[in-house]
Amino acid sequence: MPPEVGAYTLVVTSLYHRVTTPASLSVVVEPGATAKTTTIGLTPLAIIEGSAFKRLTETTQEAYTVTDGIELVDGTDTVVQRATADADGGYSFVVEATDALQVRASASGFTPAVKDVGTITLGTTVTAPTLNLLKYATAAITVG
Repeated sequence: MPPEVGAYTLVVTSLYHRVTTPASLSVVVEPGATAKTTTIGLTPLAIIEGSAFKRLTETTQEAYTVTDGIELVDGTDTVVQRATADADGGYSFVVEATDALQVRASASGFTPAVKDVGTITLGTTVTAPTLNLLKYATAAITVG
């Protein structure tokens, strides 16, 4: 069954693709005419999700929410992207390659945390290991 006569707009949205050409295409269908279309370019993506926490004590923690504090780094230790975790410590990155990557975070008074992301498959969401920044131990020395 052919489409009804009229004007249509095709809009492309995809969680796991970046549109590399205009994301919408207008098509007018007229009686007896052939509608022409064009190719819409898509680049496959993967989403990396994780969470980060500052461990305050053995049993308490708080979400790590430092602005741009979560870094995604490549094999040469170059920062590829930065993210700010939400109120629950959750963060995400969108990547176009399957290169080996790490996530890292640091904060004053805490040991930095670095974790390998693991295998990245385009078209999927990858859950990165949780980043736990451990509070530095403190000690008081009294000289008497």
